[in-house]
Amino acid sequence: MLYRIRGRIVDKSPPLCRLALELSRDSEVVLEVVVPLSNHEQLREVGEIQELLLVPHVSDRGVVLYGFLHEEDRRLFQVLLDLPNVGRGLALRLLSHMHARDLLAAVARGDRSVFERVPGIGKKRAERLVFELQQRLSEFPTTLTPTSTDLLDRALRALVQLGLKESEARERLERVRSRLQPDTSLEDLLRWALRET
Repeated sequence: MLYRIRGRIVDKSPPLCRLALELSRDSEVVLEVVVPLSNHEQLREVGEIQELLLVPHVSDRGVVLYGFLHEEDRRLFQVLLDLPNVGRGLALRLLSHMHARDLLAAVARGDRSVFERVPGIGKKRAERLVFELQQRLSEFPTTLTPTSTDLLDRALRALVQLGLKESEARERLERVRSRLQPDTSLEDLLRWALRET
């Protein structure tokens, strides 16, 4: 099963991103990946190396790769696909409007209005989605813990004090966010962020 790919961006026009994977010095393969808009706007520039977490979908029509920058977005996409009457299109629309952490925070508050803003979702469907996702919140421990947000805030301040511009520090932290675990230390997070180029 494909889980993660790393390649050079050759084209990115929403919602698609095409990544070139070098097979040898003289050959490469280009994969087309569907990326939700909330993640797409954070992709690196054409020509730069990008890593994406994948959810492959196989059907009679072929294989479609869905790509995500953060593990919680990837996991939520999978959970949404498990829900009744939620297909890939709706799951993609939901994650195009907001990141998983924001969507799950709305679920934890019982706020269906966030869902109603997504085209194709009315009041009843929003209520049903909130209810269904509330039953699955335990599958997202890192996303909803205040400590992960606090750790990211502390890391951001530390990187700025080390001389990085705030925008660059935020970008680096976004790139390593998927590695966060409940026991991740500030030192680990800073080391990962400083290795990002």
